Amino acid sequence: MAENASHTDADEATKPGGTRKQRSIEKLPTLIGGAQERGLPAGAARESPTGGLAATWNASQAGVERGAALLPGWLRRLGYYGLALLFVAVAAMLRWALGDILSPTPFLIFYLAWVGAAVFGGLGPGLLATVASWLCVDLLFDTTPGQVGLADPASVGRLLILLAGGLGVSVVAEKLRRSRIHERRQARKLTELAQSLEREKGILQSVMSGAKNSHLVYLDRDFNFVCVNEAYAKTCGYTPEEMVGKNHFALYPHAENEALFSRVRDTGVPVEVHDKPFAFPDQPERGTTYWDWTLTPVKNDSGYVEGLVFSLFETTQRKQAEEALRNANDRLQQQAEELQTQTEELQAQAEELTTANEELRDSEQALRESEERYRKFFTDDLAGDFIATADGRIVECNPAFADIYGLSSAAEAVRYNLRSFNSRDWTDLVARLKEECVIRTHQCIHRRPDGQEIHVVANVVGHFDEAAELTAIKGYVYDDTERKQAEEALRELNATLESKVAQRTAELEHRARQLQKLTLDLSEAEDRERKRLAEILHDDLQQTLAAAKFHLGLMSNRCKNDKTLQETTKRVEQLLVEAIGKSRSLSHELRPPGLAQSDLRETFEWLASQVQAKHGLTVHLDVRDRLGLRTEPIKTLLYKAAQEMLFNVVKHAQVREARLRLRRRRGNICLAVSDKGRGFDPQGLGSSAGSGLLNIRERVNLLGGRMKVRSARGKGSTFLIVLPDPPQQTGQTDHL
Repeated sequence: MAENASHTDADEATKPGGTRKQRSIEKLPTLIGGAQERGLPAGAARESPTGGLAATWNASQAGVERGAALLPGWLRRLGYYGLALLFVAVAAMLRWALGDILSPTPFLIFYLAWVGAAVFGGLGPGLLATVASWLCVDLLFDTTPGQVGLADPASVGRLLILLAGGLGVSVVAEKLRRSRIHERRQARKLTELAQSLEREKGILQSVMSGAKNSHLVYLDRDFNFVCVNEAYAKTCGYTPEEMVGKNHFALYPHAENEALFSRVRDTGVPVEVHDKPFAFPDQPERGTTYWDWTLTPVKNDSGYVEGLVFSLFETTQRKQAEEALRNANDRLQQQAEELQTQTEELQAQAEELTTANEELRDSEQALRESEERYRKFFTDDLAGDFIATADGRIVECNPAFADIYGLSSAAEAVRYNLRSFNSRDWTDLVARLKEECVIRTHQCIHRRPDGQEIHVVANVVGHFDEAAELTAIKGYVYDDTERKQAEEALRELNATLESKVAQRTAELEHRARQLQKLTLDLSEAEDRERKRLAEILHDDLQQTLAAAKFHLGLMSNRCKNDKTLQETTKRVEQLLVEAIGKSRSLSHELRPPGLAQSDLRETFEWLASQVQAKHGLTVHLDVRDRLGLRTEPIKTLLYKAAQEMLFNVVKHAQVREARLRLRRRRGNICLAVSDKGRGFDPQGLGSSAGSGLLNIRERVNLLGGRMKVRSARGKGSTFLIVLPDPPQQTGQTDHL
């Protein structure tokens, strides 16, 4: 039955609607508190209060069960069955001994045996006690042992009452026993859980309180203090109890930090900050303090951020120490002359220390055996470890030190003085050691006994006596020569490359100027050829075509009667008209009449009228003052660029108006064509632009100018061209 009860408990612990552990935690204060108020164990807090006798019975039963719990399960269960037989035997003995007294109710004593067996053992022992009682009554106290008087209604009634009573008592007792076992187990689990929570809480509080140099707090999602350690509260001028429940940014408002806290809470990503400045509003005497801090989100099983762990470490002293170190370096530079005098004094003291070292050398013999393990590490170290006196005499070193300075062994190295490698550096090093006690990554150049210079990096620490006098220097060095040589070679290579780059840049600039001049010459030659072809078309070809048209008209008048010849004449006349129109159009394209104007305003006014006449695009001109160009190719390029950009407006912008703006600024001619059309993506201009815009961009670049395009979809476009218009110079010729 006990095994069944344990399975029942396990099944109940896994039912939905809240786990047994959650329900136990919710009831934990009430159960444990009630049990402790009555001075009973936690498992006894839920016993049914049925009076003093019931309490005594329950206590005795609990004691028996606790004693039985020490036995194996099968033996403990067998003991309950033996206890049931014992109760029946005791009842039989009492019935036998007190027969006269119990004669009115001869079987009452056996009822007590059933109850006791059922209460202690449950259903099985209770039924066993019932059967054993019936057998005992039948065999020992019935007048016809071994037979049931079925003819006697009273005998049958007693038997049924006996069995029904025993069964009922056993079933009720089994249910009570299981309920009691369940409650005791539940109470034990709750007690263990409460003790575990208390231990974890104590450990957490011990960790937070033990972090003397670290400031630790736990905040909820609204940045209210939930748990604060002593260091944090002391720094803020409160006690931990006073800070719990208060809002962090109500005490210390800071918009930037609050935004950072909110981001960590919302994203669940921790943040780490170094040397963050902060001024306590309620402690102005502290000034600006500096902090390294981390903000870590605390998430539940579903990843929801329930709180934040805020850990801080104050770095104000380190920042102040860095400032003090900088000031100390400035003072050291100003005290260079005083250090010379101090050096002489140190030399005298070094001689005294040398004598003292001779006296101490004998006493060091007793310590050498205990230093054997240290010596092995010292000897095998790849860095050059050394111990020296304050005047630089090497007391001890390892083989790596001797190898760095080109010496055959450590025994040979101890015959040298560190001052001999670089006396000035040694003096400065000793002076710094007296101020700082520890020097890290000290770089200097030493000259080895073989004359070779090496670059070494040293880390040293000074040892001082009770009078704060430097007695010894310990440290290690490593050879950094190869890296320094590589750096020097790299610097030389960079200088060479920079020189070559500068030279090549000058050559390219010269080539660019030559190319620009060639471009201008080519443009001028092209314009001259265009002008010549236009004049030929206008003066020669058009006159010839006009004369041919005139003579064709005379011939048509003479042969009016010949219809076939009249039709041929009309077709030829039509072809001549088309040829005259095409030659006139080609003449205007080769040399637009507007380019003949000396003023750019007039040139672009003619272009605007042509664009409006051909394409219906109204061009608003914005040309200030009278603008004349010193070079004809630039004028031609500006005209063609404006013509091409206006044609693009007609073709792509889907508007009826455009604006053309022309300015002269600081020796440059600035041409801008803009519209308020549908716009485009300038990034795709290189791949999708027509040959006209690409040719214009190339010509502008060759002439030393630049072309920019600003556009966005739905916001129109602006094309900007800037060309230099330097004064013409004579007597100067660039040669390739």
